[in-house]
Amino acid sequence: MNLDQAKTLWTEILTGGSEIRPTEAIVRELMEFSGLPEAEVRKLATSSQEISAQKWDEADRSTPEGLREFYRSVSSWVFGTLNYHAKQAEAKDYPLPVQVLARLSERPPGDHLDFGAGVATASLLFARQGWRPIISDVSPSLLEFARWRCARAGVTARFIDLNDEGVGENQYDLITAFNTFAHIPDLAPTLIDLRRALRPGGLLIFDIDTRKRTRGNEWFFHGSAFPVLRALRGMGFERRDKIGEMFVFERAELSGAKRAFYEAVDRLRYTTAGEGAVNLMWRVRSKARALLRRN
Repeated sequence: MNLDQAKTLWTEILTGGSEIRPTEAIVRELMEFSGLPEAEVRKLATSSQEISAQKWDEADRSTPEGLREFYRSVSSWVFGTLNYHAKQAEAKDYPLPVQVLARLSERPPGDHLDFGAGVATASLLFARQGWRPIISDVSPSLLEFARWRCARAGVTARFIDLNDEGVGENQYDLITAFNTFAHIPDLAPTLIDLRRALRPGGLLIFDIDTRKRTRGNEWFFHGSAFPVLRALRGMGFERRDKIGEMFVFERAELSGAKRAFYEAVDRLRYTTAGEGAVNLMWRVRSKARALLRRN
C-alpha cells in the first residue's frame, strides 16, 4: 500500500464512502451523534481550541488531579478533532497515521493499541488493513464517540478507559500515539508501561508536538523531544528509522550493560550540540556517498 492508497482509506472513513467533501460529511456525522443543530455543530467544530482554553481557566491545572479533570471535562475535542481530520483529508499532505500505515503495509497485522486514540480515525484506518483495534483514552466523551463511531462502521474494537484500567502486559504488536505524548507532563512512567504492554519485537510509534506554552497551548508540556529520546533505549527499546515526524522504537530484550551504554550515549546525542554533530556527520556521509557514486 502506498501513501495515496492509505490516504484514500482515510478519506473514505471520514466521508463514509460518499462523494461529499470530508469537512461537510463530518458535520452530518456529528449531528447524527450529538443530536445538535447544524449551526451549533459547525461552531463547536471550529472553536474547539477557544472552548478548551476557557475550560483550562476554570480550575487549577497544576496538579495531576486538576489536569485529569480537564481532560475528562473537555467534550468539544470530539468536534474539533474530527474537523481537523477532515481538513487533513482535503489537504495535499499525508496525515501521520496515513504515513505510518503505508510504511507498515508489509508487516503482518496484529493487535494495535492506539494510545490516546481520540475520535478513533487512526484505529479505523488500521482496522481496514487487518489490525485488531484496542482504543484507549482518558476522555469519556472521546471514548463515547469512538464506541459509537466503531459501531456505526461495523468495526469490532476493545476500549480502555485509562482512568480506570491499565494497558496490560505483552498484549500488543503495535502501539501508536498520535498527538498524545505532548499532553503528558511526566512521560517516563507511561513509557515504562507501554514497553511492558508490547510483545517482544513490537513497535512503539509516536510523535511529540513540541511547543512553547502560550495561551491556547497550556496543555502542551514539552518544548523539546530530547528528554524522551534520551530515556527510551535505556528502558529497553531499539531505535528504528523514523516515519516522517514519527519516532519508531522496537521493544528489545537488552542486557543491563547494554541499556546503561545506550542511556549514556543518548544523554550526549540528544542535546542541541549532540544532535547538530550527528546531523553534520550524516550530511558528510551523504555527500561522500554521492561523490563515490559519481566516480
